[in-house]
Amino acid sequence: MTHVLDTITHRRNQRRCVRAGATGMTLVEVMIVVVIVGVLSTLAIYGVTRYIRSAQSSEAYAVINAIRGAQDVYRQDTMKYLDVSGGNYANTHPAGNPGAFKTAWVGGSTTAANRFRELGVELDSATYFTFACVAVDAGGSVPAPPTTKKDFGFPETVSEPVYVVVAKGNIDGDSTYAHLLSHSMTTEIYSENEGE
Repeated sequence: MTHVLDTITHRRNQRRCVRAGATGMTLVEVMIVVVIVGVLSTLAIYGVTRYIRSAQSSEAYAVINAIRGAQDVYRQDTMKYLDVSGGNYANTHPAGNPGAFKTAWVGGSTTAANRFRELGVELDSATYFTFACVAVDAGGSVPAPPTTKKDFGFPETVSEPVYVVVAKGNIDGDSTYAHLLSHSMTTEIYSENEGE
């Protein structure tokens, strides 16, 4: 009798094992889940990185608008714009090439730094971008801005004072620079390679 009971118990245990195995996941199913989670993680990281770079670019928009406002006030007082960069877009503040790091705005003894102070443009924090502002008087010629994708259509000789403000950044630290540009004849800010 005990032998019969042992056989019945053994068969019940075997059925439970078979049923338990039938409800589990196979190795292929586990691998599919891992691949899906990996793809979703990659997309999420890419999206967050783009969002962070976009937020970092927004500081350049704010500074450009501050420079525009300061130039408008300067022109009301002097009837011309202040040539912060001495006619050369390479004369920037903060000085040097931007990268995937912030550079202090405060201080600096370059001509551009002193003229930005004269305009009253100050930042409380460091920035990922360098800024240049070239101005010409009526009858002058606007130097071509550092961009290859847009022609701003400046006349060879301007009939009124004009300034061009340029922000240059390299947030991701590669060899491609982002440029944000605006000038006194528009309210728009043109961006090229934004997020770079």
